[in-house]
Amino acid sequence: MSDNRRYQVFVSSTFEDLKEERKKIYEALMQIDCIPAGMELFGAVDEEQFEFIKTIIDDSDYYVVIVGGRYGTLTEEGISYTEKEYLYAKEKGIPICALIHGEPESIPSGKTEKNSNLQKLLENFKQELSNSRLIDYWNNSDDISSKVLVALTKTIKRHPRPGWIRGNKQASKQILEDLTEANRTISLLTEKLNNQKIIQETDLQFRDVFISYEEPSSGKSGHIEINLGTVLLTTSATLAFSPPLHIYRQSIEAIVRKSKNIPQNTRIEIHDADFNRIISMLYAKKIINAHTEDHPDGHYEYLKISDLGREVLSRIA
Repeated sequence: MSDNRRYQVFVSSTFEDLKEERKKIYEALMQIDCIPAGMELFGAVDEEQFEFIKTIIDDSDYYVVIVGGRYGTLTEEGISYTEKEYLYAKEKGIPICALIHGEPESIPSGKTEKNSNLQKLLENFKQELSNSRLIDYWNNSDDISSKVLVALTKTIKRHPRPGWIRGNKQASKQILEDLTEANRTISLLTEKLNNQKIIQETDLQFRDVFISYEEPSSGKSGHIEINLGTVLLTTSATLAFSPPLHIYRQSIEAIVRKSKNIPQNTRIEIHDADFNRIISMLYAKKIINAHTEDHPDGHYEYLKISDLGREVLSRIA
């Protein structure tokens, strides 16, 4: 992307039947320096998690919806979570790209709806997308990457968005104001921190951390050593949304998968001690803050990147 600008792209679809397609879309988006976001961050969706999903959509520049042979799990409103995400993005005025399967009769029966009511809802959803959005058609997992990139490139040209700019790049006051409005969870250094000494010292104190993991399904285990600054950079998009503690843990597990070339759909678990050590180190350096919120089913701890953390992140990016 030009101007050292990166766009966050929310990818919406049913999940189990489109895992391979989603993986290829994510890889294609990262090749053009976009920041993909989607349900890989939070797994199975329910009404409570949808409130968190809305904050991610709010901070996305573009929205891509992929439609295959399934309509998906119904919400309390009687529509699927995919369509609910789409309607929310539409309400918020986020530019939308839609890709619909062009040969539904070729979709394996195990990846299609059997229920006639769900089939009707799926067709209605396709019609809604066809009537009001920039759409294209895909036929298999091999062509979906190019289809997404073409559709997104057209949308970016038609509907420029603020995007994300690295903190060490100069930007006009107007651009900073636009970015702050569009990505309100991220402060773009509009003020100087009073204690520059703390910032400089923190920059120099990042060191390697040891992360052990296990694959419950196979019993395999291993470890990686990674710099704490790299962990902060890689998970910064997740931290921007003030995630629950378990969501941030999933982001670190994703780092391990990528480092070890473990398939994305393979569940791994990092050791509690290693995860707690990472959190403690970031907290001790005043990079993150934590707070607890009460929910009907218990207490949840949330993380939030601090003002100091944003400043440090801009220096190491």
